[in-house]
Amino acid sequence: MNRIVRHSGFSALGTVLALGATACARHGEATPAAVMASARAPRLECVVPTWRMVFQNDAEGRDAGGSREALVLALRRGSPLRVAWGDRIPDGSSVVEFAEVGFTSLMNDRDLVVQFEDALIQTDYLDPKLAALRSPPLVWRGLMSTDGRFDALILDAAADTVVRRLTQRAAMTWYALAPDPGCDDRPAPDLAIPGAIRLDSTPPPAQRPAVRR
Repeated sequence: MNRIVRHSGFSALGTVLALGATACARHGEATPAAVMASARAPRLECVVPTWRMVFQNDAEGRDAGGSREALVLALRRGSPLRVAWGDRIPDGSSVVEFAEVGFTSLMNDRDLVVQFEDALIQTDYLDPKLAALRSPPLVWRGLMSTDGRFDALILDAAADTVVRRLTQRAAMTWYALAPDPGCDDRPAPDLAIPGAIRLDSTPPPAQRPAVRR
């Protein structure tokens, strides 16, 4: 008898839910099942990566915006990074430059030191009507750090020799292709493992003596 009562109770509950779902659908409201599914689903911004500004440092390396921790976590989680820097001169002209981050070092779990792909030097950086590629071509190679340092080499493309070195400081804005840092739950492993790098006494295959067969 108890089994029958419990079964009847479930049937009644199922009937109520079905009637409620029908009524909700008729009035354009979310059904109970849809409400429960919505509650379980993560927010879109928590799982879909978009380019977002995560950190800014001034020319002296001081925190100026965003979160340094968010930048470090985005890097450790594998997000691609971009950097922007710019200047405005007294006559009102301005330029902002953006670069994709290449080789990156995370130092002491705090500062990023990044290198950029080579770029060709332009004839002008303030007037778009005068901007063209230099001839003969000169190559720019740059390195930036969240401590505000900006190191650049200008090379003769044909001779591959350094023409000029520019040691500068700059305010930097860092972007990451990542979900919202406030709810990004991707793993962020500790990648600095004690003793994880050592010299290998085994020579690479090209240096090993040939084996006769």
